[in-house]
Amino acid sequence: MKITNYNLQITIFSLLFLIFSPPVAFAQSLSLSISPPILEVMIMPGKEVTQTFTITNAGTDGYAVFSLVKFLPQGEYGQISTGEADNSGWFSLPEKTFIRSGETKNITVKISPPPTAPEKDYYFTFFYELDDEGLTIGGDSSGNTAKAKVGANILLSVSKDGLPAKKAGQISLEAPKIIDSLQGLTYKLRVGNGGQFLFKPIGSIEIAPFFGKKEILNLAPVNIVSSSARIVPCLSGEALIECKIDKKVLLGIYKAKVSFTADENGREYSAEAATIAFPFSIIFAATTIILGYLTIKKLIKKTAV
Repeated sequence: MKITNYNLQITIFSLLFLIFSPPVAFAQSLSLSISPPILEVMIMPGKEVTQTFTITNAGTDGYAVFSLVKFLPQGEYGQISTGEADNSGWFSLPEKTFIRSGETKNITVKISPPPTAPEKDYYFTFFYELDDEGLTIGGDSSGNTAKAKVGANILLSVSKDGLPAKKAGQISLEAPKIIDSLQGLTYKLRVGNGGQFLFKPIGSIEIAPFFGKKEILNLAPVNIVSSSARIVPCLSGEALIECKIDKKVLLGIYKAKVSFTADENGREYSAEAATIAFPFSIIFAATTIILGYLTIKKLIKKTAV
C-alpha cells in the first residue's frame, strides 16, 4: 500500500498524541468545584460573619484540605496573582476532611476582623485542595500522589457604617482618530480605582454619529478592586463583549461619551472620544474599477483599429 505524505503526517501526529497526552484515568480522576466562586462580604470591625461554601468531588476519593492566601490584582483584565498565606487570624478554616467520589459537602468559614481593623478592602483566595493519597500518577509506583486545587476569591470590605466611600480614579475612553468605513469601530474603556474599596461601574457609552441615530453600549458591572485599573467590557444580555459598533459601514464623525457611577452611588464619571470614518477602501475600489474599465476600453479600441 502506498503511503502518502498526508497519511504519514497523520501517523506521526497520532504517535505524538499517545506519547505526550496524560493517561485517561488520571485526567478524569481529579475534578473539583467550589461555590460560590466569588464572595463579596461587607463587615464591621469587631463583628463576625459565617459563610458556607459548597465543595464537590467529581473524581477519586481523597482528603479535602483548605488554605487561605492573599491575592493582588494583576493586569487590566481581572487577573489576579496569589501571594503569601494569610496570618491575620481573621479566618476560621475547616479541618481536613475525607470526601468521597461524587460527594458534595458544605464547608463553613468564619470571618471576624478585630475592632482595630482599618476600614478598607482585603482580598483573599480560599483554596480547596484534594490530596488523593491512594492515586499514583501514570502508573508510577514511587509513591507520588495526585493533587488538584480550586479556589474561591473573597473580597472583604471592612466598614463601620456599611457605606464605604467608593470612587473612580483615572478614566480613559480610547478609540482610533481615523478609520476606514468598512473597518468597524471598537472602544477601549480603562477605569482606575481611586479609593480603598472595590466598585462596579454602572453606566453606558453613548455614540452620536454625524448621520443616523445614537447607539448605546451598556457597560458590564465588573469588579474594579482597590489599587488597580481595569479594561471594562460591554454587556450583551449576560455575555461580556467588546465595546464596538455593529454597523457594517460607517461614515462621518462619531462622538462617544461614557458616563457611569460607582455602584450607582455618588458622582457621575465621564470621558469622551471622537472618530472620523472615511470610505478609503470604497474609493480605492471604485478608482480601481474605473481605471480598469478605461484600460480595457483603450485596448479594445486599439484592437479594433
